Amino acid sequence: MIWVLTVGAISVFGAAAQWLRERWRAEVPSEMAWDEARQRLKKILWIDAIHDQPGEQVFKILNFGGEAAGINQGSSTAQFWASSWGGSRYELL
Repeated sequence: MIWVLTVGAISVFGAAAQWLRERWRAEVPSEMAWDEARQRLKKILWIDAIHDQPGEQVFKILNFGGEAAGINQGSSTAQFWASSWGGSRYELL
């Protein structure tokens, strides 16, 4: 489930979707560290050069409310969009 939620937040829904945040809290232990989450994510389909940076940002937003990522959660634009597909450059809007 962590893979579905993480990849969904990166590519489709964005990390600000309320239903996604609620499901995340129900599925992912709050004490889980990024390294442990990344190891679980890599068991399914994970391309380091593409997924690591946005995956870690989504993880921080969902697991820590964005404070650890330095993200203002008051904004409804906390979504991820790929810019320059294949160049592994992602921006947080």
